[in-house]
Amino acid sequence: MPSHRLFHSVRKRIQESLTIPESSRLCRASNVESHFEQACAVAFQGRIACFELLRGTLNWSRDVSSLEGIVVDRNRLYVSDDRGAVQAMDKTTGSSAWKQDKLATRRPGGPQLVGDHVAVVDAEGYLHVLDRNDGNLIGRIATDGSPATAQPASSGANIVWQSGNGTLYAAGAR
Repeated sequence: MPSHRLFHSVRKRIQESLTIPESSRLCRASNVESHFEQACAVAFQGRIACFELLRGTLNWSRDVSSLEGIVVDRNRLYVSDDRGAVQAMDKTTGSSAWKQDKLATRRPGGPQLVGDHVAVVDAEGYLHVLDRNDGNLIGRIATDGSPATAQPASSGANIVWQSGNGTLYAAGAR
């Protein structure tokens, strides 16, 4: 099969796997991440799923909705869901590793990995740091009071993001 046809076939399978058929609103992928031979994606008002990259076959999917995006490491996928919980899932099976819902009222943004931690910036600009192994809150740092304009990006041993007020931040783990 020509590569462009394979790409369109894989893309169609991913879109079908992320969409909830009963939903009357358009479901869109808010983030796609790939690591090694697997790609994972999440959609608002849809699902989170992981696929085999070469064939585009669905490995697993779960009913989790997010506008905030995901990040993956070798073994897990991390997501801030639309209810404000930060979750870790096994990339191979989709089973839950942990769920941190103490930030739900703070509206956490998309997660990013920093050292042995997962970090999220909330709607008030606080950077929250969670233990990557169990989801326990380790600490938080206040910024300028405005949310991140997008999911923080990884930059070497740091994460970087821009606040809604225009300040550029970088944070690392020790």
